[in-house]
Amino acid sequence: MRVPRAATLSDGEMLQRARAAYTSEDFVSLAAGPEAKGPWLRVEAVGRFVVFRKQVADSKVGTNSDSNELEVLCAGRLDASLEEVASILRSNSEGELNSAMSALYSKSFIFGSYEREIPCTTDQDDDGCEYLVVKTKSFARTSMLGRNEQWCYFDYFRRKDERDGFTVTKRALPAAELIPGRIVGESTHVDQLYGLNASYLVEKLPDRKGLRVVFRAWFESPESEEDQARDSRSTLSRSSRRQSSNSSSSSGSQSKINRADTRKYKERMGRLLAMAHGVTHLPKLVRRRRFGLQEPADRSAIQAQNTRCPCGNAYYRS
Repeated sequence: MRVPRAATLSDGEMLQRARAAYTSEDFVSLAAGPEAKGPWLRVEAVGRFVVFRKQVADSKVGTNSDSNELEVLCAGRLDASLEEVASILRSNSEGELNSAMSALYSKSFIFGSYEREIPCTTDQDDDGCEYLVVKTKSFARTSMLGRNEQWCYFDYFRRKDERDGFTVTKRALPAAELIPGRIVGESTHVDQLYGLNASYLVEKLPDRKGLRVVFRAWFESPESEEDQARDSRSTLSRSSRRQSSNSSSSSGSQSKINRADTRKYKERMGRLLAMAHGVTHLPKLVRRRRFGLQEPADRSAIQAQNTRCPCGNAYYRS
């Protein structure tokens, strides 16, 4: 199938897509926790937060079915108000985005950008029950041999009708859609996180003391065709460089492809776990903001803390 030329969706089309993604998410099951969603393996516990990943048999790693198991959860309780958490997860500017993400992910986060804000309503009395923005985030590599990664996605914030919580729906944008801030090309040494999706559910606990926070992240399955083509080209390129001659057997070539698939699985799971681990830092960030320690007086100092180019480990020079 031929990949269509890059295009940009209209505001109405983007909003329709975001609302459809929100509707398709089972937030009731998400609120119930990992026990209601099948077999999960506990990875770590940090304070009141616990990170889980979906269990996958060793025999499935490196096969076409492993993408179905690329999913993580982070669930916990947080002593904070809805407004405090919303101000972190629904940043209103690029500066706020970088400030919050740097606090949650430290040096593993490079930078983020606001690409486009989509109006959700014309009702002047609306108090922000919906908020839709196209964003990018760049992350440092999760493995020694890996590459830096960029996520281009839409971020859809929506308050619950009961006004006792909110959700955030994040979906990766396909390669065919034009994103000015997207970094593409083999020479950039940046992997695009196609198919990466995430959702937040934040709501008051039944006893009205504290909040329940649940984060879910996963890679789509099946993968998009443009992602499959990209990975196929990358795998063939790596395999050809490693072959010393054209006399390699077909079984040997298949072994190399399987090893590449296994590496890809580990890299993607590493990204998901890193994202889930960042959620465990929410309590610390809330406390810092309460005491006014989150942002320095000079906002430019935030950018100076991590000025690495996502195309490598070099630093920008002013």
